[in-house]
Amino acid sequence: MDPHAHQALRASAAGLDADPWLRAYLDARRTAAHLDAAGIVALGLDGRARVRSWSGRGATRIADVIRDPWAGGEIFPVAALRALGLGSAAVTACGSRALLIAARRGSAAPPPLAPEPLLDALLALEQGRAATNALGAAAAICATRTPDEVWRAATATLSERFTIGPPTSVGVAGTPRRLDARSGGVADDAALAAIADLVAIALGRSEVQRAA
Repeated sequence: MDPHAHQALRASAAGLDADPWLRAYLDARRTAAHLDAAGIVALGLDGRARVRSWSGRGATRIADVIRDPWAGGEIFPVAALRALGLGSAAVTACGSRALLIAARRGSAAPPPLAPEPLLDALLALEQGRAATNALGAAAAICATRTPDEVWRAATATLSERFTIGPPTSVGVAGTPRRLDARSGGVADDAALAAIADLVAIALGRSEVQRAA
């Protein structure tokens, strides 16, 4: 059990910022394995993948290079790897929610990093909190009947439940409007994306009911 991963889990369980411990964990793994970069990818509640933490080459640019989540079946976007100045990568599954990325600039893939089960536990904890908030929002949205009620329910519950982290907004398919909230990390991002999908479905249902 890695001490940095353990401290990250303890911090998250206490409602504190786990990012410094995750970066320390990745820094140590990257240095020991002579890697150019190492990262943690979270597989979210919405079935999409997002970078949870990154160390080494590209760390200051990865948020700009990978702006959107990708399908969970694609382990890591090749185009993003190239944009970060990296030529090869190896992936280690750490349970059902976490992937460890080991990357180098050259074309020869590095050996995969050893799995760390505590990463899956940490992501499960973060996703559990986000899911609890999302379920409350989903219940409110499902109880609506008209488009105005859908938007009011979504806006109210997001402002009440997603209050930690920097402001963010997510698009809703089929409408130019967006949902505003705060996100404490990739688990919240995934939950908010799922809520936006539910809002789109609820709006479509309302339109069908009006047409009938």
